[in-house]
Amino acid sequence: MKMKSFIIFACFSIVSLLIYYFFIAPFFPGPVGGWEILKAKIESKYGYNEQVKLAALQLGEAYQKAIDNPNDTRGLKPLDDGMACIYGVLVSQGIDAEIAINSWSDIRDLVITTYQQQRRWIRFNGGLSGGTYPSLDDDIAKCHFVIER
Repeated sequence: MKMKSFIIFACFSIVSLLIYYFFIAPFFPGPVGGWEILKAKIESKYGYNEQVKLAALQLGEAYQKAIDNPNDTRGLKPLDDGMACIYGVLVSQGIDAEIAINSWSDIRDLVITTYQQQRRWIRFNGGLSGGTYPSLDDDIAKCHFVIER
């Protein structure tokens, strides 16, 4: 009897999640915008060094694209590139690896501030099915700007 109850509960839970996802879950019709304001925030925080600022802007723009199009999980590649870029730039300048990794969440927190942006970020992550793990590459080749040595 216990197993039958568990199976009924499991089926009900799955059906409820499917109904929520396909019928009740929020629809995001267009981008939230606001990149210029976010760009200014990133520039003021990371403006102490041109290379770090450019890397932070690259990652910030990738976060912005992810929340502008939360149903499009192809935004993962720009995020991975941005994370690898800022990690590489910071490590090449002698910044501790842990601090470099924390910069990812610092930039994300600058970009994702409103309730609507947070919901979009959750939707984007949900679309990835929890299968995203940032690579710890310090690959400055993934930077979309010229690295000064």
